[in-house]
Amino acid sequence: CNGLTYSLVADKGAAMNDSSQLNTPLCEEEEEVSADVPPSSWKRARTYLCLVAFCINCQPSEPYLALYIQDYHSVDEAQQDHLVWPVDTYATFASLLPVAILAHRYGCLRVIGAGLLFRETTRLLLLYGHGLDYVIASQVTYACASNINIVLFASVFLFVPSQEYLSSASWLRGSYHAGNVIAAGLSQLLVQYAGWRIELRRLFYISWGVTTLGIVAYVLGYSTLRKAIQHRANRSAGPLKDVVQALWQSYHSITLLRWCGWWMLAYGANFMFGNYYQTLLVNGYGEVPYGLLELVLEMGGLIGAALMQYGPIQATAHQKPVRVVALLMAVCITCTGCSAIPWSTAWQFFLFVIGQGLSFTAIVTISSSHIAKLVTSDQQVLVFGLNTLVALAVASIASAIGAAQNASTSEFMIVISCMYVGALVVFMTLSMNVRR
Repeated sequence: CNGLTYSLVADKGAAMNDSSQLNTPLCEEEEEVSADVPPSSWKRARTYLCLVAFCINCQPSEPYLALYIQDYHSVDEAQQDHLVWPVDTYATFASLLPVAILAHRYGCLRVIGAGLLFRETTRLLLLYGHGLDYVIASQVTYACASNINIVLFASVFLFVPSQEYLSSASWLRGSYHAGNVIAAGLSQLLVQYAGWRIELRRLFYISWGVTTLGIVAYVLGYSTLRKAIQHRANRSAGPLKDVVQALWQSYHSITLLRWCGWWMLAYGANFMFGNYYQTLLVNGYGEVPYGLLELVLEMGGLIGAALMQYGPIQATAHQKPVRVVALLMAVCITCTGCSAIPWSTAWQFFLFVIGQGLSFTAIVTISSSHIAKLVTSDQQVLVFGLNTLVALAVASIASAIGAAQNASTSEFMIVISCMYVGALVVFMTLSMNVRR
């Protein structure tokens, strides 16, 4: 996030035209700062962030969450669809803006640390509470913890060189998804071969332990991360009011707005997909290997992130982002829509879940790197937070309407597909304006 290196000529021209009209520098002067950060320093700091991302998502209990709260907490499908998951959406929406403001005021590292404590609280509520109230409370604390992910993923742009944005975003998101790939595989083995199906709480104890390891990684890497970020923090810090005003001007750029417009619709849709696909699986396919499903879902995300490390694909994502996003969104829309259809076997459902995870993760990795290049360093957490705030507002409205209409889980999936279509239309429309 210190600098603006454009490999996309159309984006460069459009962005610089927008910047010149607004008399707002795009952060070329910050490129010098990244040169002051030794490669060994920012790579080591990035490694610690990757470790934290890995641990917070290495949760063997996640594949069995819907089943666990249904069996252990006695929360049925209707309560999950109309109370538990909507509360998760509402709480995430309500806590996001405070998280972004606190990250600007007190720094990313402190907010990330607070998020880890929220994750600890979530584990305790699920383990030692019982009943609907405790499940709802756990969704509130988990929502606060999940919002910290926005800060975590944005913080890597605070110290890596701008030419490493896409690669670093790929490493961080890849580590995040790799955590759940390993956790899901472990949970499937334990349930299938060790007989843990009758005592799912053991999986939640493991998740609690790995979450605690995330805190250990955070503590060990705190000094390294703080020093790496300080190379730019002193230069970019400013009053929140001034940053918001500059950010508002930045949104006048069509080049930035097309990425933000996609994010505002697609991110909310993906958030809802993550809530409802498990319920659809539990109640539509009976006894299925939930751990294996989670593994293939996260494997899709891991592959999507890893693809951005592959030279030709990385170059294409830089040079022809419109074509890449259009193709991946077509895959995402198709897979989400097809997941709402009752299939004869769960394996057919699995294929569409993999396609959805792969395509969305690839796009969000590309999108985050482009957005980071189009704003200054002190705006980055706020712009990602604001984009996600709007996305969650849309998701909250969709969830509230669905709950009021007593929509089925399959109907929620159809709504999610429509939201993805809207994201693609917005992105393509604004991309046409950029070319003009």
